[in-house]
Amino acid sequence: FATIQEGGDLRSIRRVKQAMGEALRLSAVRLLKLQGLVRLAAIVWAPTLIGWLELPLHVAPLLRIAILASFVQVLLLILCVFFFYFDWQKEAALLSILFAVLNGGLTIASFQIDDAYLGCGYLLACLITLLAGLAVLERRLADLEYETFAKQPLAG
Repeated sequence: FATIQEGGDLRSIRRVKQAMGEALRLSAVRLLKLQGLVRLAAIVWAPTLIGWLELPLHVAPLLRIAILASFVQVLLLILCVFFFYFDWQKEAALLSILFAVLNGGLTIASFQIDDAYLGCGYLLACLITLLAGLAVLERRLADLEYETFAKQPLAG
């Protein structure tokens, strides 16, 4: 928006858009590395964590699924932050609704199958919603120049 307000042309706007995309990718890679390593360590050391918490050892698979699902949910929450940054409130709300519906439905379904699948509904809900959100982000970013111009007030 600042590029337009400063009289920037389409080439300048596309340069800023490319820089924003690179910054988003770099932030995502850094987050994936840091969070990924922490979560991987927690998954590997799940039995030790369970021992420290004095829980029964048979909850280790559930803990591992919950750790993985929470990692995907962190990515989903960051995606929602991007949506709010770009003022895409409708998309953020729809993602939240999709997650709530999927989480409820898939969690109930996992209860019906077997105890071995506990947590899988949560994981699948996070993953499906994240993938849907990434598809929306990609589509919306493709039209960012148009949206940027269209949201500017008319000079009067």
